[in-house]
Amino acid sequence: MKCRSLLPVNAASTSSAGDRLRAALGVLEPVLDIVNARVEQAAPPAWCERRGWAEFLLSLSDAVLFACEAHGLELGLRGVTNAPRELLALAESVRVATTLPRLRARAVELPQAALLGVSARKREQLGAVLALASPLAAQAARVVDVGAGSGHLARLCAEFFQRETLALELKRSVTASFPSGSITAQEAIDGEPLTLGLLPV
Repeated sequence: MKCRSLLPVNAASTSSAGDRLRAALGVLEPVLDIVNARVEQAAPPAWCERRGWAEFLLSLSDAVLFACEAHGLELGLRGVTNAPRELLALAESVRVATTLPRLRARAVELPQAALLGVSARKREQLGAVLALASPLAAQAARVVDVGAGSGHLARLCAEFFQRETLALELKRSVTASFPSGSITAQEAIDGEPLTLGLLPV
């Protein structure tokens, strides 16, 4: 297994968005069998056996598993001397491909009426994301929210930026989260993602 087109560690601040997306795709493509196969049984999945990782992964202690979940695979396996080289390489590649620059912006004050049913923590996150996205949205004709979840961010983008906003979400239940009449929905067909189009309000 080889991960293609990796960027240097400081790529988050020096490369274009296109370069970073291509690098992420280079990491993802060789391991699509892992991504697409849910582990639902006690027996090691086929992708794990093929790579010879099963014995190692089954031997990990609870403490190491907790560290991997809390800090990521690369840091979690630090100091584990018998970790498979390919697994370590994948962990490093994922970190490099997904590292983002730290951005600072003052959170946008959002109207209370737009935040009904939104947790306090989520409200803070939404305000920060909107503030960071504001310069980009000012130059955009349309906003696309991939993995829109309940649609809070997409709905606020449509209102706050006054831009056509497209929310993409796999779960059909997301339709219940939008006020009646505010969206047009195309039902998922043959497993394709549910697409929700929001127009400026």
